[in-house]
Amino acid sequence: MPTSHESHVLPNMPCRQPQTMFTEKNQNSSAVLLLGLDFGSTTSSALIARSYILANSITGNMELGDIKIIFRSEISFTPFTDDQIDEEKVNALLNQWLTTSGFQPEDFFAGGVIITGLAARQKNAETLAALVEKRVGEILVATADDPNLE
Repeated sequence: MPTSHESHVLPNMPCRQPQTMFTEKNQNSSAVLLLGLDFGSTTSSALIARSYILANSITGNMELGDIKIIFRSEISFTPFTDDQIDEEKVNALLNQWLTTSGFQPEDFFAGGVIITGLAARQKNAETLAALVEKRVGEILVATADDPNLE
């Protein structure tokens, strides 16, 4: 029976599929949720993916596999006030995305944030990463302040 979160599943989204070197999903596989956030010069968005922690049968390493995007936010304008990212509005965006997705910050195994272009050049770009980390927990942050990299 579908869960309430599965109503947000996006069909036919290109995601990395498990390779043959992964062990099969079984009762020892752990499903995890991953959060991805993108703050750019013009727009911002979020996505949530479900993945499994699988053992690589060749290396013995634990890896993520069978990644499926289950939520993609609507694209929003990146909120700026003067020469800074508007932290209050970013917080409101995070609240909106989490409410719409039906998930809570503690539901996520891991997250990533990419801050690009003009958003990365703002005085408080580091504060944006800290705000997201405070709300969600440990995250990987990548910045690229060259607008050509967006």
